[in-house]
Amino acid sequence: MGNPEYNNLTLRKFRLLKVKHILESETDTSHSITMGQLIDKLTADVEQDRRVLYDDIRDLAELG
Repeated sequence: MGNPEYNNLTLRKFRLLKVKHILESETDTSHSITMGQLIDKLTADVEQDRRVLYDDIRDLAELG
């Protein structure tokens, strides 16, 4: 079946990259996106939890 820890890490990396892509391609200083819109865009690829996305966005911000 595979290592669940590895699968969770892979999913987190995928989600982080998707969030980064959406934020870079669909937002700027004049155009924002709500958490609900972000969840809708991500749900097509991977199920989302609002709390997890806040953590992901915080981590991306810390990385620059």
